[in-house]
Amino acid sequence: MIYDRMENLFKYRGMHPGLDKAIEFLSAHSLKELPSERTEVDGDSVYFSRSNRPLHAPSKLRFESHGKYIDLQIGVESGESIRYLPALQLPDWGEWQGDIRFAPACEPGVVLELKKEHFAVFFPQDAHMPGIGEGFSNKIVFKIKE
Repeated sequence: MIYDRMENLFKYRGMHPGLDKAIEFLSAHSLKELPSERTEVDGDSVYFSRSNRPLHAPSKLRFESHGKYIDLQIGVESGESIRYLPALQLPDWGEWQGDIRFAPACEPGVVLELKKEHFAVFFPQDAHMPGIGEGFSNKIVFKIKE
């Protein structure tokens, strides 16, 4: 898991070829101008969509993890809190539903504030619970094939 400010995103080049493609794309485009529909950067290997969804109390949410994709989540206008834990710390994972599986919140985990101009990268071994807070979150989520 990585958590940082957008101004430092370029420092993570070289970690993963798909992340490099997302970084290159972001260096050429304004976050505010990115469309809300799914947009492919490199086919199914790197794509993104804008999420503008209501936020909830943690008691109404579950942890999730992905099997084949890395999440690059970027706060655009309004933020949210995201809980993080290593996926191995959660014992009750449900069945895979495509690339995602869910587990109930049995531990609070580390709370990240995905504010405007901040980002978080979640790898398949990282459990995360996005969407915590009040109001709405506006973020961009890149899906990067591992």
